[in-house]
This record gives sequence, C-alpha cells and structure tokens, in this order.
Amino acid sequence: AAWLTGMVVLILFLLRRFLSACVSAAVIILGLFFGAQLLFNRDLVTDVFVLLLGPFLGVASGITANSLKLLLENKGLETKVIQDKMTGLYTYDFLRIRLDEEWKKCEKSKTPVSIVMMDLDRFKKINDTLGHETGNEMIRRTASVIKESVRGYDVISRYGGDEFIILLWHANFSEAKAYRDRLRNLYHAMAKTLAPELQDSSVSIGVATFDPNNPDGTNPKNPQELVEEADKDLLSDKETRRKNGG
Repeated sequence: AAWLTGMVVLILFLLRRFLSACVSAAVIILGLFFGAQLLFNRDLVTDVFVLLLGPFLGVASGITANSLKLLLENKGLETKVIQDKMTGLYTYDFLRIRLDEEWKKCEKSKTPVSIVMMDLDRFKKINDTLGHETGNEMIRRTASVIKESVRGYDVISRYGGDEFIILLWHANFSEAKAYRDRLRNLYHAMAKTLAPELQDSSVSIGVATFDPNNPDGTNPKNPQELVEEADKDLLSDKETRRKNGG
C-alpha cells in the first residue's frame, strides 16, 4: 500500500498537480506513520524505513522529473529564440550579443575582430522565375557553405532574407579578406553542382574589422558601426562586380 501510494504521488507530480501532490504526500506519510503505530501496538513488526520509502521515492522522483522537464523545455525555448528556423544558424540578435561581448574583450586584450556580411546576387530573380521554394533551398545551401567555411568557434547568423553575417574571432582585416575569397570560391563550387539555371549564381561579400593595433588608428567606434561598414563594403563589392560583369 505504501509503494502504491508513492506511485500515486509520482503520477500527480508528472501531471504537474504540484499542490495536490504535496498535500497527498503529507497525508500519505502521516497516515502511514499512524498506521505503523497501530501495527506496532498489535506486535506486528514493520520496518518504518521500508514503509515510508515508497512515498519518499515518489516525491523525489516527481520533483526530479519535473525539474528535468522544465530544464529541457527552457533549453528548447532558448534554442528557438537564438536559432533561425530555416537554416539552423543563429539569429542576428544573438550574434550582436556575442559581438558586443567580443568588442569589450578586444579592447582589453588588444586583439582584432572582423565581421563578414554576405548576400545572394539577383535573389529576387530566383524567387520570381523559379519560385520561393527554390529560393528557400538556395538560402539553406548557402548556409551549409558558410558552415563549411568557418572555424568551429566563429559565429554565423542569418541577418534576414538572403543576407548572412559571420563573426570572425581574432581575425584581422587581411585574414577577413582572405576568408572572403575562400568563401566565394566555396560558394561557386557549390553552384556548379546545381541545376543549369542556377549555376551562374553568385554572392557579394563585405568585410570590416575592429583592430586596436591598427597603425593608422582608424577603427569603427562601436559594434553597430562595424556592422554598417561591412554592409557598405558589401554594396561596394556588388557594384564593382557588376561593372566587371560578375
């Protein structure tokens, strides 16, 4: 009977009937205690520890199960908030939090940090002529290329639509430009595997760097300005490539 009542308490906890479970546990433990006293008065020997073990395990298991469930639910909510649903990349809001943190560290440690901004060229044409599902697939493929291109500790986010931002830890301007070339080459290699009408797909990429060791002393004044500089460089890259027929 004691163990069965312990199962009842556990079930109440799992159903999130916290108040009912707590009251039930108290009533059951008191009832078992007085019941044990009556049994002892009749010279029937019952180990009190065994008698109370059922309700106790029910309460302990219920609390543990609920705590784990809440932890997993909160973790799931956190993942939904910081990750883009379509690509699995981080959201821009999360990247900005990391960038703000890194900016302060870079100021103290005198190390550089770079931002890379990328978007798909003629993406609207892809949506208009081949459909939005093809456009969505191109976004997912682009996200996969970027994941392949970065180091394990860099942060990739979807900025919105067909735009992406990559936070390159401890990368100076020369390293950011070298990364841009590698990323573009990886994308073009991926595009060659697509349907014929998509094989000429290309990307525009802008870079910007905050480097406390910059010899000329010119640096963005804050993280937002760093992102804006990368955006301007992206537009410049797009315009230059258009003029050159790229």
